[in-house]
Amino acid sequence: MSRKTVNVKEYKARINTLLADKRPEYAEFRKGLAVALAEALHMTDNYNGFNYVEWMGGGYEQWKADGKPSDNRPYLGDMTRVFYF
Repeated sequence: MSRKTVNVKEYKARINTLLADKRPEYAEFRKGLAVALAEALHMTDNYNGFNYVEWMGGGYEQWKADGKPSDNRPYLGDMTRVFYF
């Protein structure tokens, strides 16, 4: 059996693109992708955390502008839309 290697940075970039997709019908698909990507990153010692796409795209700023309410979930948006660092 031959072994092949994958460029982790390229793999992560491709999966991050799919995880940013806004279509709600892909939510379950995004959950699976996130698990697979996180596992691959952990296995290769490349895991550096993640963040929510909406939080990074303005949700955090709106949360601050609204006085940093204790429940930040409304500012996270669809929590299946994530970005891995």
